[in-house]
Amino acid sequence: MSIKYMTQLFAACFIFLLSTAATWYEGSNLTDDSFEWTDSAKYTSIATTPITSGYDISQVDYFIYAAKLYPFFPIMMLISGLYLLILLLVAAFKNRYSYMSFCLFMLATLLFLLGYKLSASPSIGGLALMKTCLTTGSFVLIFSFYYGLKFIRNHKITFLSS
Repeated sequence: MSIKYMTQLFAACFIFLLSTAATWYEGSNLTDDSFEWTDSAKYTSIATTPITSGYDISQVDYFIYAAKLYPFFPIMMLISGLYLLILLLVAAFKNRYSYMSFCLFMLATLLFLLGYKLSASPSIGGLALMKTCLTTGSFVLIFSFYYGLKFIRNHKITFLSS
């Protein structure tokens, strides 16, 4: 792996970890906001008994709360995580364009499904995450088609020729 990829991997990991810590910190406000416990503490209400204090709330619910009310760092976490994943895919499937195209297509499908799931969100953060998922899903789909066309060109597959 070249220094170019290592630098990008380090930067993406750093931004991902920094945004994860900031999201977690912003989401910890859920322990004090008892009005949001019924709407934002979904995993805690499924896994345990009803919430009696803020310290009963699961750590996963902090991310949901932060995504609903403070969407900047969750969006940064999503984008840097996607960038990190795509860099790892590029390193893993260096000259295997068909695998790369398939993986990117599946990733784009997951992003579109997540965007669809978030489309019914009444919060500002949910709508911002929905737009981010749909936008990044479109870019990932374009890259998927790019690698698919590279595969077709490298293997000299005649496509729609007479």
